[in-house]
Amino acid sequence: MQDSYSKSNKDSHTNLRLSELSDDQVFRFLKRYYNEISSTSEDTSKTKSTGIYFETIETLERLNRCLVGISYFLGYAKVDWDDASRGQNKNKINEIVDFYNDLIIDVDLMKVGMSGYDFDPKVRAFIHFVDSVENCRFRSNMKTNLWTTDNFPHDAIFKTIDQFKQYFEERKKIYRSTFNSPEWKGEAKEVEKAISQFKRINQALYVIKFSARDLSEEDLAGLTSDPSSNPYLASRPPSQKLRDFIEWFSSQHIVGNLPWICTWTKVEIDIHKQVRFTIGMVLDDSDQTLSPKQIKSELIGDITRRMKGHWFKPFIIFDVVQLDQIFDHLGVGVIRNIKLPSKRKVDLMLKWYLGVFYQVDAIIQPSNLEAETCFADSRVIQNINYRKLENIKGEQGRKAKLRTGGTAKPQLNWNPFKTIRLH
Repeated sequence: MQDSYSKSNKDSHTNLRLSELSDDQVFRFLKRYYNEISSTSEDTSKTKSTGIYFETIETLERLNRCLVGISYFLGYAKVDWDDASRGQNKNKINEIVDFYNDLIIDVDLMKVGMSGYDFDPKVRAFIHFVDSVENCRFRSNMKTNLWTTDNFPHDAIFKTIDQFKQYFEERKKIYRSTFNSPEWKGEAKEVEKAISQFKRINQALYVIKFSARDLSEEDLAGLTSDPSSNPYLASRPPSQKLRDFIEWFSSQHIVGNLPWICTWTKVEIDIHKQVRFTIGMVLDDSDQTLSPKQIKSELIGDITRRMKGHWFKPFIIFDVVQLDQIFDHLGVGVIRNIKLPSKRKVDLMLKWYLGVFYQVDAIIQPSNLEAETCFADSRVIQNINYRKLENIKGEQGRKAKLRTGGTAKPQLNWNPFKTIRLH
């Protein structure tokens, strides 16, 4: 079906404008997606095993600005400091000091993040470098206050930066980026082709959080006495139950009876050892408008139906949270209900929905799925409802036959000015 549909829509996306999110837009989203504060967490950084905190995203934003988002590796060198000092350029001196203050990091916090996520190669290299240098000046635990123009140790800092440049150059083959921009742009075109067949569309973004309960001995005894339960499986630790659940869940497509056109999904393990399943959907809104409450209810019902009869059902609990309200807080103007054709609105929708699934990977990529599943193989899974598209195509063909009284016949050339002779 995919080939048949694709061949009939070769030129429908030629004018698609694939605009990308800016770094500022990506980080504004990430700060709301990973919003737990590390300083208020019950655990200390030394006992945390994996996860991303709000402070992690703040640090990544600074490091990306200083290490990635500039033309020449690092923004200021010793010659810049010397020129500014000789010229008594106070503004430039302040810029340099502020720049290197932004490179101060909490190494333990960033290692907690890197244990389950991949960062940009230069960012990862810098964290490893700071961690490897004893008493490195860029460690936050080595400083109580930020540097000022009066106490900035410029000679030591520029020496350390030269060491880091050498460290990175020697390890370039190790620190490679896996982000593929052309790949997600190609998928954007496939989505645009699909939705162009509909009169009206709706979008939805949700996160479903799954966790495994650690039942009491009394509850566990009640389950193991049930003839339909497996005592061996029921006695497994919560982490193993969750892993088994992920392996099963990876083969499921959670959409229920929603009129879906395309979906994007990705999975990660968060700081609470929960499976965080994020799903974005474009829905056919031609016949009815579904409210966020209806969409959430359908997702809950579909998950409940699919888990029925599985041994892990008593142990798995989940919560469905609407995420596209983040767009409202950001004031990005994403319109959920779009009457087609509307190129401007479709461009805006694709920019944000594909941006938060694909572009975010250039900054932070989950890598903490141990189970051998499609989620571990593909960071983002895109599905297009080709069966629905073929049904629409067939319906359009039937309507065309009805209008022509059967099989459409080729029209004859007719000259209205030609004289018709009657016998």
